[in-house]
Amino acid sequence: MSGMNKSFWLRFSFSLVAVAIFFTLFSGCKKDAETTYYDSVVLSSTTNSLAFLITSSIIPPAGDYGLPVMEEIANGSVSGLATDEFFYMSLYPHLSDNMYNPFAENFMFKFDENGDDTFENYPSFINNLTNYSYELDDFSASVVAHQDTVSIVRVGNLVRSSNGVLNMYVKLKYYTSFEERHSVAVYLYEKEVIGSQETINGTVENFVHKNVFSTYVGSQYGVPITGTFDANHETELFFTHDWGSKDLSNLGILTVVYKLNCRNEPTGVFTVYKN
Repeated sequence: MSGMNKSFWLRFSFSLVAVAIFFTLFSGCKKDAETTYYDSVVLSSTTNSLAFLITSSIIPPAGDYGLPVMEEIANGSVSGLATDEFFYMSLYPHLSDNMYNPFAENFMFKFDENGDDTFENYPSFINNLTNYSYELDDFSASVVAHQDTVSIVRVGNLVRSSNGVLNMYVKLKYYTSFEERHSVAVYLYEKEVIGSQETINGTVENFVHKNVFSTYVGSQYGVPITGTFDANHETELFFTHDWGSKDLSNLGILTVVYKLNCRNEPTGVFTVYKN
């Protein structure tokens, strides 16, 4: 081999080694960063409640007895209800509604009264996947009872954003030996949306709609998790979503651990984490 060719191959080999070292270091740094993120996840410490308000901006009773009542509950009107363990989202599934959301409509189908994809009672109050319609005493009692149960699985979500892209590092921890079917779903909502609202006394043009459900990340009720997990076992999950140019300060995130039946259908809620 001539001196020129030998020099070329030496330089080429050196370049390959340098590239390999770079990718090894980069991969290692990325892995270390992700480990740090998961280690930094703060877990829920209580059995938090998930409520849905199925409502409408064009049906007057919903404007008077929907969100205003749910806000009263969230702010402490129910004795024994822990407000810091109570989270809700407002769903607008009516096709004619200016606030209509097709993802919200998917939830409505689970709670329709007749099993025929119709829904007539606006507003309706749902807790732990049970529709209490407007039976507020039963709804409130359900929330309190759920909060009083022992949290055997805990969840947390560390969110990092870059140019509107949300990277979510979710961790579960089991506090007893655990083998129930479950799933983790991530929901995004807007804390406030200004829009019109029909009420008994007429139209309110600048009504503040709160905790307005926007979308779910991945699938509606999450991917099923099965197996037997020892006490203190931790499961790590990763979710990502492009929130675009919308206001991040108006973004709320709920991470929900669902109970599933043998057909992997949601039957209840273990707990919730709020960002």
